[in-house]
Amino acid sequence: MAVQLRPDDETFDVIVVGAGTAGTVVASRIAENGINPSSGDRLKVGLFEGGPYYLKGGPLRPGVGDPVRRQMITNIRADETVPAKWPYDGFNVKAVGGCSLHWGSYARLPIPKDFANWQRETGVDWSEETFQEAVDEAVKMYHVHSMDEHYATPRPSTLSRPGEMFADAAKSLGLPVNQPPDPRDQGISGIARINCILCGYCGSGHYCKYDSKVTGLLYLKLIGEENGLQVIPDAEVDRVIIEKKGASSIATGIAYTQYGVGKEAHAPRVIVCCGTTGSPVLLYRSGYGPKDLLGQRAIVENDNLGRHLDGDIRGGAFRMVGLFPEDIRSPGTGSSVLVHEEGDRNKVIVSGLGGIGYPEQYPNLLALSSVAEEFGWEHKAYMRNVLKRAGTIVADVKAPIWNKGRVGLAGEHIYRRDDPAVLTLIHKAWSVARDIFSKVNPQPVKLDGPRPDWFTIGHEVGTCRAGLTKENSVVTSDFQCHDIENLLMCSAAVIPNGNHTFSHMPTVTVACYAWRRIVANHFTRGAAPLVL
Repeated sequence: MAVQLRPDDETFDVIVVGAGTAGTVVASRIAENGINPSSGDRLKVGLFEGGPYYLKGGPLRPGVGDPVRRQMITNIRADETVPAKWPYDGFNVKAVGGCSLHWGSYARLPIPKDFANWQRETGVDWSEETFQEAVDEAVKMYHVHSMDEHYATPRPSTLSRPGEMFADAAKSLGLPVNQPPDPRDQGISGIARINCILCGYCGSGHYCKYDSKVTGLLYLKLIGEENGLQVIPDAEVDRVIIEKKGASSIATGIAYTQYGVGKEAHAPRVIVCCGTTGSPVLLYRSGYGPKDLLGQRAIVENDNLGRHLDGDIRGGAFRMVGLFPEDIRSPGTGSSVLVHEEGDRNKVIVSGLGGIGYPEQYPNLLALSSVAEEFGWEHKAYMRNVLKRAGTIVADVKAPIWNKGRVGLAGEHIYRRDDPAVLTLIHKAWSVARDIFSKVNPQPVKLDGPRPDWFTIGHEVGTCRAGLTKENSVVTSDFQCHDIENLLMCSAAVIPNGNHTFSHMPTVTVACYAWRRIVANHFTRGAAPLVL
């Protein structure tokens, strides 16, 4: 059945929905490398994004930026504009560039344990060997390099005084400190910045005023737009158009709203790259997903869609803060204790004594800190000395084993925030942190860090995960939807389970792998014709 086009409908060879971390990579590389299988012509690729294309003014100028963009980026902290508890989980960023605009630029690529967990979880054929070209591309395009390259003189690799205090206290308790690294934990890591001026904002959800932090915009400007990629911003995609053809279901395009006007665009291939939250929400609206959520609106059912919400807890499990009677800060590294691990999962690390991070150094936050003096001259002295005298212990939980969550119809993340499988690990780490603080020398004059009774998963993945069959996943290892022809997906949502390495660079790496498979399967000579 041929698609009936309206007079104002536009057609493409491929539509990519979502110009975020993965979408910018996939769309740009397909525009560069893909061809029409029948004619050999270059592809017409449309990249649709619900938010603005804020890259206005001049070109990317790493280390300098552009006056227009510098004025647009305020970097006002979230605590000044939203409630203390984040009121919703998804849709953090709607803009061309997506989450790549606010990621911290600390680049950790997938490690052997991640590949093993992905394979074990759903049977994907992704491996270190098959991903080698993708890893090389991610390192090159994101300019991943050692942080030491930013400094004129090498930074000390020895323990800082707070690191020594932590290590001595842990050893007195019989805890293993700074153990030799597990080879299966080793991978490429570094910083993804170009000509960084070290303003300090990286790592806490800020945009970069100076074009130094590498984002998906680099793919668009260097590759995508140079090869005819059409970026369509401010276009909220309402649904993927799914048509029934006998027993089959076929994706034929999208319906979207731009500047208040409803429109449609059609293509023989549609690739959804809307992230862990946005992808299932868009597909729910399209009539694809679990019956218990969609009811009679379900056109195509898949019970895995929106489920298996997974991630990690990095530094947010708790933060125990001690205020010491003297200056303790010095150059060097911190220390860590491996608290728990089960094979390649449930890795729990406690580390310290860290300082107060740059984003928490705003005067209003320091003044109201839990270890602050209440008022008067004592408070003035505290404000003068706190950055030199505070030490923190934090915990990371990587690749947890738990019941996982799901994404609701409105994008809410639904899971037990007190799931005992995770909370037990956090409490174990908290007890270790408390015991270490009881042994540090000198002892803190104030200590704060209550035992947590809830947690929040971060760096979320898995809601459209790749796998062998529709019984355990949504897409194949080649990113093709199990249930709907001509529909593909690529974003953090397709990663089978939570990583040891955050989520940004794993998403970039998966996208670098995805475009290769998609081009080979759909946009080369010998592939199926592109027919609407």
